[in-house]
Amino acid sequence: AKIGHIKEFEIALQRFRGKDADIHDEAMEIL
Repeated sequence: AKIGHIKEFEIALQRFRGKDADIHDEAMEIL
């Protein structure tokens, strides 16, 4: 369940940052 939550979060963050942003590291820091 947690993996799905992370994926949704990454998708939302990607949408917020822009499609070319590298959000993976930022997502890991936030979570």
